[in-house]
Amino acid sequence: MGVTILRQRCKLPVSWLRWWILLATAGCVYVAGEEMSWGQHYFGWETPEVIRGLNDQSETNIHNMSSWFDQKPRLLLEFGILLGDIAYPIWARGRQMFPQCDWRYWILPTPLVLPTALIVFGIRLPERFARVFDWVLPPPLDIRASEVQEFYIAWFLLLYLGSIARRLGGKNANVPNAGSANAG
Repeated sequence: MGVTILRQRCKLPVSWLRWWILLATAGCVYVAGEEMSWGQHYFGWETPEVIRGLNDQSETNIHNMSSWFDQKPRLLLEFGILLGDIAYPIWARGRQMFPQCDWRYWILPTPLVLPTALIVFGIRLPERFARVFDWVLPPPLDIRASEVQEFYIAWFLLLYLGSIARRLGGKNANVPNAGSANAG
């Protein structure tokens, strides 16, 4: 989605939005690359010795080496999702929508991603309550919620970039047979 948007970057109303899309796209590449250990899980190579000693799961990635490459970026994403897709829409409820020339029209997520944003936070609630109240979670709540949360963060990013691509293309963008006899 990010590449699709960047191919049409001349349609963006201000040039700095290109950097925003490039940052989001680079973040997606980082997450995908790290989750598949930059191809190790597909091609089956051995983890180099220098990385194996630093990586707590003996994989070819850096997010298992330090919280600065795992929890900190995830916390930043969580914070952005919380502010941009949950808190801001609640605060702005009933206010006028932004025109296309306003940067907020391009940056803020659409309501399409709200369910995914709620799951990003909701999936970790049982785990967080258990930690605060020193509970033991019963099955099926005793999952590794962080892994599920990572999936929904990735899904959020896909939907977010997809919604920007749709806005960039107009109201009938990427909708087969909508508004054109030649579409599809």
